[in-house]
Amino acid sequence: MGPTSPANLTLLEQNIVPHLLNILSQGVEEFMPYVFQLLAQLLESQKAGALSEEYLQLLAPLINPELWRTKANTTPLVRLLQAYLRRGSANVVQTNKLQGILGVWQNLISSKLYDSFGFDLLTTIFLEVPMYVPFP
Repeated sequence: MGPTSPANLTLLEQNIVPHLLNILSQGVEEFMPYVFQLLAQLLESQKAGALSEEYLQLLAPLINPELWRTKANTTPLVRLLQAYLRRGSANVVQTNKLQGILGVWQNLISSKLYDSFGFDLLTTIFLEVPMYVPFP
C-alpha cells in the first residue's frame, strides 16, 4: 500500500477536507489559495469514480464571482476547476454547473491579465466534456 493508494487518499481526504472546508467557510482569505491548491491536488490524485458529495457541494461556491476578485485565487481556482472537469465532467454537467464554469471562462478571457487562464480552462472543457452534451 503506497502513499498514493486509494485507501491512503481516502483516509487523507477524510482527515483534511473538513478542515479545508472550515477555512473556506470562515473566509480566511490569506489561506484560500492554498486550500484551493490542496483540493485540486486531492482531486487530481483520484483515479476514477464519481465526485463525492463534499466536492459536489463545493463546486457552486467556486463559481461565485466574489472568489475570483482576489488575484491570488485565480491560478489555484482554475486548476481546481480543471481537476473537477478531468475527474467528474459528467457530475459537472448533471449538476448544471457547466454554464457557471463557462461564465468564469468568459470573465477570464475578458481580462488581458487572465486570458491565458481562460484559454487553459476552455481547453480542458473541450477535452473533458463529452461532445453529446446538449447546451441550453
